[in-house]
Amino acid sequence: MMPTLHRTQVLLEPRHYQALKRLAREEGLSLSALLRQILEEHLFQQQGKEQHPPLSTLAGLGRDPSLAGRDHDQALYGHKA
Repeated sequence: MMPTLHRTQVLLEPRHYQALKRLAREEGLSLSALLRQILEEHLFQQQGKEQHPPLSTLAGLGRDPSLAGRDHDQALYGHKA
């Protein structure tokens, strides 16, 4: 069952519109379906990745003496606290 959808208008630059139309055609999706997919991935799936980086990103950190107790936020999250 399709969830309730809300109609909205979005103003796009011509280059964004053309790129989206091309990608939608290549993916076999409507422009609306493609935009919903992009929003879903950006707003919800990436949000979880930022909060919980995979453990594989930590592999080998102990071998780098420059990270010994310093700048762990930079190494783990990409920014300093």
